[in-house]
Amino acid sequence: LFSLGLAQNTENYSIGFTYRFINWQNAELSKQLWWKNENLFALGGEYKVLSYLKLRGSYGLVGSDAVPDNRYLYQQFYNRGTPYYFGQNAITSIGLAEGSLGNAFVTWEKAKKADVGIDLNMFNGLSITFDYFNDYRYDQLFYPGSISSIIGIGFARQNLATVRNKGFDGQIKYQNKIGKVYYDAAFVFS
Repeated sequence: LFSLGLAQNTENYSIGFTYRFINWQNAELSKQLWWKNENLFALGGEYKVLSYLKLRGSYGLVGSDAVPDNRYLYQQFYNRGTPYYFGQNAITSIGLAEGSLGNAFVTWEKAKKADVGIDLNMFNGLSITFDYFNDYRYDQLFYPGSISSIIGIGFARQNLATVRNKGFDGQIKYQNKIGKVYYDAAFVFS
């Protein structure tokens, strides 16, 4: 069993939203379930039904402070504006233009991740790996909608979006040799 706890700090968010705690749990049962050359799983001689078995599992809460636009989303920004004509002469001046509004309540994007898997080696050359994963991301930064261009600025990003990815993936592989030539064939699925 492996456990990781970590506190992190960032300057990308306003005071009160700068710290996060990461917690990750990982468990593997391989040494207790590792059979090699045992009579229980051998059908005679070198031909073993099961030579390796490993059960895996992990769960954790992780986060990201990667900001897609500007670094400090909680602050109002002003950008260099486009040139405009001043007076009747062809003299141009460059002013300031408001950027997107700031959001003092923006915080880390978060994800709860879980994975359960099994690894098998059997029949002197066949290996199977199978995993089930569930990745739930929430508090993702997203624009809340659009506003009229009459106002001239956009909304600030907010922690609104959620995404869930889950499914199965794995590999079935067979390897052997004919004389001095080694070969293998694999089927990967997801």
